[in-house]
Amino acid sequence: MTTAILPFQLLLRQRLPLVQGNVDYQQVRQLLQRMEENILLGGLELMVVRYCLEKAEEYVRQEARRTGRNCKKVKFKDFKR
Repeated sequence: MTTAILPFQLLLRQRLPLVQGNVDYQQVRQLLQRMEENILLGGLELMVVRYCLEKAEEYVRQEARRTGRNCKKVKFKDFKR
């Protein structure tokens, strides 16, 4: 007596790991996050914003002198460069 072998495929699927970018991407992202943290904690962002506002006001004063107009306080919407 011979036994018949029934051909069927067993499920061999394994769970695939969740991939969120390659290693280089992860390293660069971590580096940028640390840089942002240092900039905020060190107060560098505030210093740059103040410097840019001072330069913008200086520019407006110079333009007012050059054109003979009154100098007004700088507003963010007025200065786009």
